[in-house]
Amino acid sequence: MLACPVIVHHWPQFQTAAEKGKGVTEAGTRTKKAADEIRALWNFLDQHAGAHGARSMVQQQPTKSRKASKKAREAAKS
Repeated sequence: MLACPVIVHHWPQFQTAAEKGKGVTEAGTRTKKAADEIRALWNFLDQHAGAHGARSMVQQQPTKSRKASKKAREAAKS
């Protein structure tokens, strides 16, 4: 089993960002080291855990209506 080599330290910037309702990667230049650690963690997960496709899907806006999706599911069943 592969272990993640990225170390995420206990930075005070995590708490500061959370208090502002943001993630440390969104909080600005003062959080650079903490944000770099989180980006490195996500990069590792994307490469090794197959999360890249799932993460990309979350960021995309749905383009089909519910009726179209229901029809596609029913067509796939038959």
